Amino acid sequence: MALQIANPQVVEKIHALARQLGISKTAAVDRAVDCLLLASGDFDQRKAQMYALLRQFDQVPKQTNEAMRIQWDDNGLPT
Repeated sequence: MALQIANPQVVEKIHALARQLGISKTAAVDRAVDCLLLASGDFDQRKAQMYALLRQFDQVPKQTNEAMRIQWDDNGLPT
C-alpha cells in the first residue's frame, strides 16, 4: 500500500532522518513509527520489557580473567 506525504516539511524531516541514520526513507519512517508506538504504549508493558532486558543482562557472565584487564601507565594511557 502506497503512502503519499504532501507536507514538504515532513518529507524533508524524513530525508534528514534517513541521512543521519544512514538508512532508507522507508526504514527511517518505520523506525520513527516504532519508537512512537513504543513510547505511547502501556507503561506496565514497557516496564515488563525493561525488566526482561535487565534479566538478560544479568545472565551475561562476569569477566574474571585478570589478563583481560587493561593496565594504565602514569600518563593515563593503556599499556
